[in-house]
Amino acid sequence: YQVSLFNRWTDLHYQPDPVGDLVFNGIAADITRRNSASGLQADASYRLNDSHTLRTGLFVQRETFTVDNLSSVFPADDDGNQTSNVPIQIQDNSRINGRLWGVYLQDEWNLTKALVLNYGLRYDKVNTVVDESQLSPRIGLVYDVNTDLRLHAGYSRYFTPPPTEKIDTTSVQKFAGTTNALPSDANTAVKSERSNYYDLGAAYQLTPQITVGIDGYYRSVQHLQDEGQFGNALIFSAFNYAKGQISGFELSTTYRDKGLSGYASLSFTRARGKTVETGQFNFDPDELAYINSNWVHLDHEQRLSASGGVAYRWGESTTLSSDVLYGSGLRDGFANTEHLPSYTQVNLAAERSFDLGAGLGKI
Repeated sequence: YQVSLFNRWTDLHYQPDPVGDLVFNGIAADITRRNSASGLQADASYRLNDSHTLRTGLFVQRETFTVDNLSSVFPADDDGNQTSNVPIQIQDNSRINGRLWGVYLQDEWNLTKALVLNYGLRYDKVNTVVDESQLSPRIGLVYDVNTDLRLHAGYSRYFTPPPTEKIDTTSVQKFAGTTNALPSDANTAVKSERSNYYDLGAAYQLTPQITVGIDGYYRSVQHLQDEGQFGNALIFSAFNYAKGQISGFELSTTYRDKGLSGYASLSFTRARGKTVETGQFNFDPDELAYINSNWVHLDHEQRLSASGGVAYRWGESTTLSSDVLYGSGLRDGFANTEHLPSYTQVNLAAERSFDLGAGLGKI
């Protein structure tokens, strides 16, 4: 068993150009977000017999989240036209106290020497800007067909509370009649994400030096969480799509022989969401209407990703290595209907160790 106590403190402060942001964007917002959390995590396992190993755990957390938002804006008419060059200041502060806890129980069942079944249940409850809970089943199967081929398949139900430090607590009505009047007055509290996750894959020992693998997944999501940078303050805010569909597969291979090793992987993914159901005030009406009636690509969807690397150990103390990363480009534009250019990154490295003798050791 293991038991851990923890305390986490985060602070994010965006300081604007008080003149330039106000003149060009109609708002200069000085925003500070702070989050402090304390809690306990405990996990334990117990071997019942040769066939069953039980695992259980508990997670408890209490947190406090504060937002200090002092914004300078100009008065404006109903059409958003500035009516005065004398700025006004709006204080939009908030404070949230929250609790999160979860517990799980799992059994690892060795049905045969070649077949292992993991199954269990987890219960989570969160009370921050939302008061939600879920009972989540999990099941996974691993089958060693022979000494060279391993198959695995699994299903999990997931519950993901919104990240408190990314919750936008903007009071929409406070900015009515100003140059920061928001596109919509809808401001539903961000919700916990709930998803069904399916996974299927195989690993094959092609030769003593080479292993190849393939893995596919599909995730069906309710209240899909996403985040974006809205307005002039370059900080992330969380919101939900009503539903989402995420799927993909990955091909991979590894090589290891004496001093030479290498790896390569190629992955394809599709991630889509539909209907913005929280944080609607962050979107322009045209974009909001389009997303509400069409499946759209998520910000972090990258259709094709590839990576590879090689390392060579030369003698007893020197290693040379290189790796490469390729991406086809993240999404961009109106409702993410476009995407950014592809990119390639190459890294080179050399490492050498020196023995400095007795009392000094290695460097």
